[in-house]
Amino acid sequence: MTTEVMNLYVLAIARPENEVVCVAGINDNGEWIRPQRIFERDIVVESKVRFDLYGITKIHMMPWIGRTTRPEDCFLIKEAGKMPELIGYLKGSENN
Repeated sequence: MTTEVMNLYVLAIARPENEVVCVAGINDNGEWIRPQRIFERDIVVESKVRFDLYGITKIHMMPWIGRTTRPEDCFLIKEAGKMPELIGYLKGSENN
């Protein structure tokens, strides 16, 4: 499996289940991206925000290999040296 590093421009954060968070947005190429199995505890780690609405998060990911595959789904890598990192915000957002 090939690991890829990309910027995720977060356009939606939903909480469909207890402790599970759905984060979706686009990458630098304008492709829709939805990293899988993000938990509430992944949003803020060690007092650092990792994902925020209209934020730009650098992520490490691999193609999704689950039962139901969609083009936008990817497997989010969360290990030392590859943790998601909030690097900025979209221009014109309230946070910018």
